Amino acid sequence: MRTSHSPMPTLKPTTTSTSTSTPTLKPPLPLALGRGLTAVAFMCVFFAAVALAADAGAGDIRDDAVLQWNSRSILSAGNEATISAEVGYRVTAIPFRPGDAFRENDILAVFDDRIPRIKLESADAALAAADSALTAARQLHARDGASALDVENAARDRAAAWARQQEAVVELEACTIRAPFPGRVVAVHVNPHELVPRGTAVVSIADDSRLVAHFIFPESLWGTYTPGDVVPVEVPLVAVRADAVVTRISAGIDPASHTFEAWADVDNADGRLRAGMTARIVPMEVPTP
Repeated sequence: MRTSHSPMPTLKPTTTSTSTSTPTLKPPLPLALGRGLTAVAFMCVFFAAVALAADAGAGDIRDDAVLQWNSRSILSAGNEATISAEVGYRVTAIPFRPGDAFRENDILAVFDDRIPRIKLESADAALAAADSALTAARQLHARDGASALDVENAARDRAAAWARQQEAVVELEACTIRAPFPGRVVAVHVNPHELVPRGTAVVSIADDSRLVAHFIFPESLWGTYTPGDVVPVEVPLVAVRADAVVTRISAGIDPASHTFEAWADVDNADGRLRAGMTARIVPMEVPTP
C-alpha cells in the first residue's frame, strides 16, 4: 500500500517592513527639558544685556544733555500795555507811530473834546449854584428862616453837583491819552478822523528798557537757579551777551513734561536788544552728584 505524503510548507521568516528614511530618535524626557531651559535662560540673558545697554546709552545721552545744556527764550518787554478809549468820540491826533520812542506822560492819542468841555462848563455852573444855595440855607437857618432839613437838602444837592462836575472833569481828561511809562509804540489800532466807541483799543506800547526772559528747564536742573542768581545769556541775532537776573521760579515741576519755569530780567538800558529776539543761556556745566 502506497502512502502519499503532501509536501511540507516552507516557513519564511517574518520580516518587519521598514522605510528607507532614518527614524528620528527622541531623547529622553529629562534631557529635552534641560535643553529647553538652557535656551530660555540664554534668551533671558541676551535681552537683559540689550536692555542694560540701552539704558546705559540713554543715561549717557541724558547726562550729556544736562552737562552741556542751554535753554532758549523769546525776550518780552518788561512792561507793556494796550490802551483803550475811555470815551466814544472822534480821534483827532495820533502823535506817535509804531516804532517811535516816547517818554512818560507824552500824549499818545487825542479825541475831540468839544462836547466834554461843554459838559464841564455846565457842571461847573451847577456846582456854583449848589454852593450858593447851601450858603443861603445855612444863613437862613442861623436866623431861624430855614429848618435843619432845608440845610441838609441843600448839602445833598451840592454833593450831587460836585459829583457831576468831577465826572465831567474825568471825561475831559480821558480825551487825551498819555503814556503811563516811557517806551516804544508797538501798534496803533485807530486812525485820525475815526469815530471810535468806548473800549476800543487805541495804541499798544511797551517798555523795552527791561526785558524778560522766560525759560523752561528740565527737572534735572531743579535747584540750580534761585531768585537773585545772575545767569549769562546771549542773543545770537545781534551778537550781544548780557546778564540776566533770575526773578521768579515756578512753584513746582510739571508732572507731564518734567520741566519747570524760570523768569529773568535782562537790563536793556542801552537799547541794543528788542522784544521778540531769541536769547539763550550760555552753555554751562552742571556738576554731577
